[in-house]
Parts: sequence; C-alpha cells; structure tokens
Amino acid sequence: MINEQDCTKILNEGEFKFSHEEMLQIREFITTLALIEFDRYKQKQTESSKNERNLLQEGQYRRAG
Repeated sequence: MINEQDCTKILNEGEFKFSHEEMLQIREFITTLALIEFDRYKQKQTESSKNERNLLQEGQYRRAG
C-alpha cells in the first residue's frame, strides 16, 4: 500500500482537491473493495478446486453394484 503523502498527491493531481480526511476515507474505501474482491477470488478458486475433484469420469466398463 502506498503512503498517505503519495495518496494525497495522486488524488490532488486532477481537477478536484481532497482534504487529508477525505483522502483517508477514499483510501479505506478502496482497500475495503480490494479485500472484498480478493475474498471473492479465493472463494471462486476454492469452488473450482472442489468441482474439479468431483468430476470423476465414469468408466466405460463400470460394473453394476
């Protein structure tokens, strides 16, 4: 994560200027979104892994049980 000075500099490069408090709120919001996205990514990876293990192919000459 980049430091607060760099965040302020990046945010204030454009037309709009943000206070330190606003920058902290924006930074927290973006960090929260990133955590949500990463958690969803991990969940999809886990689901995909489970699905791959459950895709056992039935043999052509399978015996009746």
